[in-house]
Amino acid sequence: LQLALEEQRLSLDALHQRQAELSEENAALRDCLESIGILCGQAFLSRLQRRRFQRVLNQHPLPARPSKTLEVLFTPELAVNIAAYSGPCSLQQLPLVSKALSRGMALCATQLDQLFPSTIYIIGGAGSTNQPLR
Repeated sequence: LQLALEEQRLSLDALHQRQAELSEENAALRDCLESIGILCGQAFLSRLQRRRFQRVLNQHPLPARPSKTLEVLFTPELAVNIAAYSGPCSLQQLPLVSKALSRGMALCATQLDQLFPSTIYIIGGAGSTNQPLR
């Protein structure tokens, strides 16, 4: 048993060493391809992320029908609270988070208008007598 464990440890050490070598070779190859303009680093990382995400989806597939939990979570009331804590600058980005949140925000548009009223501020200018406004 002791001999088998030692063989396994040696085998794992060899695999670890080879994996480290391959990682270093991969990094060097990417550097070479980027330096001569064949590979764009950001495009590579983006594709790598897509492949990894697809692998995880294949291992853990999502249900065919979306969960009702998300629909319940993003009620108009919750959308108003999320918007209130996120601030007026987030109103354009929040609907992009999810379809459910987008629907919740659409249903409470009147409340959002009341929460963040449109206000026009005029700074400076001159009156009819060409005197500065105060």
